[in-house]
Amino acid sequence: MDTYELSFRIVRFPISASSYECIVTNLPADEFPAERIKKVYNARWGIESSFRKLKYSIGLSNFHTYKPEYIKQEIWAKLIAYKLPNFLST
Repeated sequence: MDTYELSFRIVRFPISASSYECIVTNLPADEFPAERIKKVYNARWGIESSFRKLKYSIGLSNFHTYKPEYIKQEIWAKLIAYKLPNFLST
């Protein structure tokens, strides 16, 4: 089995007077200091929340296969089934 080394860092920043957020990232510290990570994380929050809502709405939290081509097929089938009523009503 092939192995390779992974490096990560944990960025911790306050979100209130008594709580912190911890982000695990492999982005380079010189290009992405803690304050920039915080801004990127904040900017992506709405997008991530939308993806999470969609994932659970259409039942993509668990797949019925492990093969990538069948996972793609399952994603497309569920997306089409999710959007089909909207398409048919127009």
